[in-house]
Amino acid sequence: MVRVSFVLPAYKATYLKEAITSILSQTFTDFELIIVNDASPENISEIVSSFDDGRIKYFENATNIGKTNLVLQWNNCLVKASGEWVVLASDDDTYAPTYLEKMLDMVKKYPCCDLFHCRVMKIDKDGKCIGINVPSAEYETNLDFISQRLCHNRLQTIQEFMFRKEAMLNAGGLVNFPLAFFTDDATWTKLSINGVACCFEPLFKFRFSGINISSNKETSDRMLLKLEACFLYTEWMREFLKDAPSQNDLDEAWKKEIYSGLRHKEIEWIYWTTRRVCLKDFIGIFMNKKYRKLCGLGRWFILLYKNISERYFIRGEYY
Repeated sequence: MVRVSFVLPAYKATYLKEAITSILSQTFTDFELIIVNDASPENISEIVSSFDDGRIKYFENATNIGKTNLVLQWNNCLVKASGEWVVLASDDDTYAPTYLEKMLDMVKKYPCCDLFHCRVMKIDKDGKCIGINVPSAEYETNLDFISQRLCHNRLQTIQEFMFRKEAMLNAGGLVNFPLAFFTDDATWTKLSINGVACCFEPLFKFRFSGINISSNKETSDRMLLKLEACFLYTEWMREFLKDAPSQNDLDEAWKKEIYSGLRHKEIEWIYWTTRRVCLKDFIGIFMNKKYRKLCGLGRWFILLYKNISERYFIRGEYY
């Protein structure tokens, strides 16, 4: 059995060769690279076949699973991994050559943890650095980890993390929310029970390319699904906190901060999602009964006022 499995669901070909090269260039070599072509119309198989490396295991889905349920695609891919540790990679991001080496050094230092990550460098479509996320503490308890992400807006990506496969399977796999929105936050919360360790070095490059999931053009239907995911995540987190043990006063303080953060974030998330669509779709969302039910009448009026004010008086959207 290999030590680590990189699992790479592939659909886009533009940066795939670069992504695969970064993984195969790791200084720690005891790993496998599982590539799953999600019925892509692009030349995925041609790119994969250009690599002559026995560590690559290639699979093809008969249908495009990710289009209808991205989390199901991720969970199906994870089943193919044989490593003790797993990294869920992507087809347009890259890793530093020492990513695995440094991650496994952290495993030696914090053997009880099931979840490890690193700092993230943000790059543009040409690979130019455009920023870096704020540093994390080398070790965080699960409540501290949740609070830093939820209440202090720390940038995290699903691909920067390395997790223990057994812990993921015991947790039931990745949490399935609509459009995979908040899936990583809920999943990492489950795997952070024994704490989370982080390498200070930026060993992962997250590409803002304009063609990844986070850059997809938003529609009213997608916005409604994202709003549904927002509320599902909020309910999920509140249930999680009920059962999360508090060892001391600090844990209780973290819980209070997280509960407070959830109340404030609901309004922020709703506002953030609806302001990204065009005016026509925006009106369609606000007239949708499901949206009003999700928000509640009071919040619906507040958000309607904020959105109209921004569009008309700041952005000049009159059509």
